[in-house]
Amino acid sequence: MIAHYTTGNQTCEYCGGTIYVGQEAFIHDDGFFCDETCGQMHFFEGSGARMVYLTDNKLHRSVD
Repeated sequence: MIAHYTTGNQTCEYCGGTIYVGQEAFIHDDGFFCDETCGQMHFFEGSGARMVYLTDNKLHRSVD
């Protein structure tokens, strides 16, 4: 995910919080996220993974 600054109010896809104009947001194909944690949790819950390992700012997952 790449950090961007919004030009209009957005809603976080995970927690539903408002991301205001000028506030840093993380953008992915799935939508806007207010921080990396929300993005990671969104991907974890949708992945069906048993366990997630976060190393070097990359998400690694183990799937059955």
